[in-house]
Amino acid sequence: MRKVKFMNPTVRAIRKHARLLAAISLVLVVAFAALSVFTRMSGPRESQTEDWAAQRAGQLVAQWEAEYAEQDLYTKTPIHLGFSRAFSEHFTEARGTGEINFQTGRVAVSVDGLDPRGSAYEVWLVENVSGLRNTAAIDLGRDGDRILNLGALPADGSLVTFVDREKLANFEIDMAVVMRMASDRKPEFVIGGMQSIRFQIGREAKINPNKPAGNFVAAGFAPAAFAAAQSNNSKKVTNLIVLGQGLFLNGTFGGNGRTCATCHRLEANLSMDKAFIGTLSPTDPLFVTEFPSNFQALPDFDPALPNKPAMEDGGSSGLMRERGLTLVNLKGFARDAAGDMVNAPVFRASPSLFNMSFTAPFGYSACCADLLLFSAGAVIQHFPKDVQRRAGVDFVVPTAAELRALEAFMLSNTSPVNGNFKISGPGSLLSTKQDPKATNITRPEVRGRNLFSATNSCITCHAGTVLSGGITNLNTGVEAFEHRDRNPFRIGLRTPTVDDGDNLNLGKFQIPQLFGMRKTHFFHSGVLGNNVASPTGGHTQLFMNLRTAVSFYQSFDFAASPEGQLRLPLPDGSLRFQGILDMTPAQIDDIAAFLEAISKP
Repeated sequence: MRKVKFMNPTVRAIRKHARLLAAISLVLVVAFAALSVFTRMSGPRESQTEDWAAQRAGQLVAQWEAEYAEQDLYTKTPIHLGFSRAFSEHFTEARGTGEINFQTGRVAVSVDGLDPRGSAYEVWLVENVSGLRNTAAIDLGRDGDRILNLGALPADGSLVTFVDREKLANFEIDMAVVMRMASDRKPEFVIGGMQSIRFQIGREAKINPNKPAGNFVAAGFAPAAFAAAQSNNSKKVTNLIVLGQGLFLNGTFGGNGRTCATCHRLEANLSMDKAFIGTLSPTDPLFVTEFPSNFQALPDFDPALPNKPAMEDGGSSGLMRERGLTLVNLKGFARDAAGDMVNAPVFRASPSLFNMSFTAPFGYSACCADLLLFSAGAVIQHFPKDVQRRAGVDFVVPTAAELRALEAFMLSNTSPVNGNFKISGPGSLLSTKQDPKATNITRPEVRGRNLFSATNSCITCHAGTVLSGGITNLNTGVEAFEHRDRNPFRIGLRTPTVDDGDNLNLGKFQIPQLFGMRKTHFFHSGVLGNNVASPTGGHTQLFMNLRTAVSFYQSFDFAASPEGQLRLPLPDGSLRFQGILDMTPAQIDDIAAFLEAISKP
């Protein structure tokens, strides 16, 4: 194992203090800017202040520290490795995991799917070093990042090595990467992953335990007076949330004027749809491809030439305005000798960014185990001034500190706003004064919950704290439905390329969480829900759109899908998913009522 160069402790301390002072200054500047533009999201959360950030930080830190201790993550901190739109030069299906034992110094890496032909690979741990020209990308050279080279990755993709514990303790692991090595070119990022703030917070609590700020966290949001009593970790996360929201709202990263909030609108529940897009000014950054000055640099998608570099399918009749879909180069930005994209793009709806602290991995296809690389990829995807995507010219790559702040902000957004995900019993989201235990089956939302939770019904896939599917990806036939005649959109508005989901040519997508679905379109392409013209029978628009999404699971497309075909006999003789396939129209209404009830702010 190659040794990393360690600087003099005094010099290192000076550099760390300088970095800390710079970060604090940036936090204060952005905090004042962010607090001046906080926008109403929905319901009781009319503004996000530093008091709110402090309260939410206390909840998150309590959750992260508890998880870290309960799962003994100090001895098995995971870093998932995968393709990165931001930093991988070529698409690869290779994936892997790294596991770090800070107690013993053991580091284990396991990778599958690497191209073995004429390639040598090394595994690096990276500590991002701040600097005027340093970013979250691996910066080599005199003033670049600190690299801990764990050595060559054996042909079987398995590497186990030991690092001196003191060195490991003094090395802030921001990223783990597999690099392709060759004597005639610079090292190439193949797959990698960044360490989440939740693990760094847990590790700090393990190494430097401190007294928590009372027991306010367990009871929900704390009074503002408790903010002063925060632990060091809570204060750190508070600052990151405030900084992250400022970057989310205002950070253009030297690009075309877009920010994260351009597509994930706070006033539209961190999403957007056709109706909302129709209310925007023609000068909104969402429409950068329609600005005359950008016609050459940011061309529109041409369905006749799907591999030609493009920014969006814009214009008055494009997929963005008609369906609220954005263009995504899911398999990266590599080009062939003619300058065309090696892989054609896909088109996806903007998901609501709620409850992400419970839903890793991220993205419709669970492509990214961490929000940091996901965010870096989003900047390179949506922010450039030119589709050439030249770093430092068309956009600025975020720093590791900026990505961590964005992660903290995104993890802080919950729906319901008080973090109560109970769906039964006293104090649940279905509880009322007249029905405190939510057991009255004359109420449609209670009947819907019971149906949802029944054997072989929705709970088969949607489980856990926020009714998500965890790491499980499924092919339920949504993409096939997109390209069939039953699709409610006319042929010219169906997505022109095939989205294979998890990039493994299996058409699998992540099982989403089900709280806070205050939107009009559902599934990765928004194909169902937003086609409902108007509410009927006194129902709300949300109810009607939810009902349309639920009814999909009685369709031919679901029944014919790989998952729908797995109606295997269970031990009790019943068939998997039979409860879904047997739903009556009234039962679909009840399940929609339940989903609407848990979607309130």
